Amino acid sequence: MFFKSQLRHYLILDAPGHIEFLKNMITGAARAEAALLVIDAQEGVQENSRRHGYMVSLLGIKQLAVIVNKMDLVEWDRGVFDRIAQEYGAFLDQVGIRPSCFIPVSARGGDNIADRSAQLAWYQGPTVLEALDSFRSEPAPVERSFRMAVQDVYKLSRPSIDPHSAAPKPAGPWASRFRSRSTSRAAKWRRWRTSRAPKSPPGSG
Repeated sequence: MFFKSQLRHYLILDAPGHIEFLKNMITGAARAEAALLVIDAQEGVQENSRRHGYMVSLLGIKQLAVIVNKMDLVEWDRGVFDRIAQEYGAFLDQVGIRPSCFIPVSARGGDNIADRSAQLAWYQGPTVLEALDSFRSEPAPVERSFRMAVQDVYKLSRPSIDPHSAAPKPAGPWASRFRSRSTSRAAKWRRWRTSRAPKSPPGSG
């Protein structure tokens, strides 16, 4: 989703918390400069909440705000918000993350999204938009070695994959390195089966 504030332009990727969509979250977070992590006020801190917090830590994202949504469903109760902030804040501290803020919101009515909400007058922190504008814009790491975001992992047993169509072996050591300094190495490189013949290199006749 693209939008802009008075300060700058934004590109936001919505990454669902369900475990089957975890790869989508990783793909977006791998190139993100900051994160907004959303918790349902009615449900509280769940396994998905912890999983996403851990992945944000693994990918080295340091700029984070936690959004406690659906405050209207808990009657705008400050006690509910404080319990979530305390519980999830303690978890994030264990994985080495200190969020800039916890923000109570009701996205349905726009409460504390861009404008302050009269329903949440007890909250004195930033709105979601103010939290976004407080994040630093980081320059692209063009001076570092080549890196590529992985969108998905496919099993070669699937009929849509050609197990005999191996991509040329790249020169040099190829490894993926997260900003948390964790590393992994690709054992093999494959390519999609295609009906189009490969193009001849320039000057080959």
